[in-house]
Amino acid sequence: MASCFADAPATVALAEVAGLDEDVRVDLETWHLLRYEEDGRWPMHRLVRAFGRRTGTSDVRRAAEQAFLRACVEEAKPMDTRLGFRRYQPDQPHFDRAIQADATTFKAPGDYSRLLSGVANARQSLGDLKGAKALYEQALAADLKTYGPEHPGVATTRNNLGLVLQALGDLEGAKAQIEQALAAGLKTYGPEHSDVAARRNNLGLVLLVLGDLRGAKAQIE
Repeated sequence: MASCFADAPATVALAEVAGLDEDVRVDLETWHLLRYEEDGRWPMHRLVRAFGRRTGTSDVRRAAEQAFLRACVEEAKPMDTRLGFRRYQPDQPHFDRAIQADATTFKAPGDYSRLLSGVANARQSLGDLKGAKALYEQALAADLKTYGPEHPGVATTRNNLGLVLQALGDLEGAKAQIEQALAAGLKTYGPEHSDVAARRNNLGLVLLVLGDLRGAKAQIE
């Protein structure tokens, strides 16, 4: 399992979700193969990683990789566009390694796009709009393939992508994504849902900047 992590210190929170419980960590520490840093993260000896990458059957290694990826997904879920960096930065090398994995490696449908969206939120919270845009686009493509265009998760990703495009100055691109997100939300939830109201407001602001005052008024009212 430990060999699945990037060659960088990891937080105890990520390790525990991945299955490296306290007993395992104590054993490794006893043999001087793991140590804790002042910030609570633990770097693992390179020999442990090297051994782990060469031992066990292919099924065992795959199961370990899936557990690591699942842990990254779970830790990425709470990441938002405001404070997501707080959870992302301490384990950034591990999240960045996880998003490079092949989509077929993830055990549960939708986990790949959930990870991409969480990291995209965190990147956005750091001001990395281009990085966030690329990850939202990957997440959208994955969700479209898994669920089709009407799924609520697809609509959420479209809305998030639209907001990043707006921030990057691509107003037409933002308009197209948010319009599709709004249409899907209306079909799924109806006109009174809070997500629909938020998307109407987002679309109205884009239309306002584009100079479509009537269109903006109709959405925001």
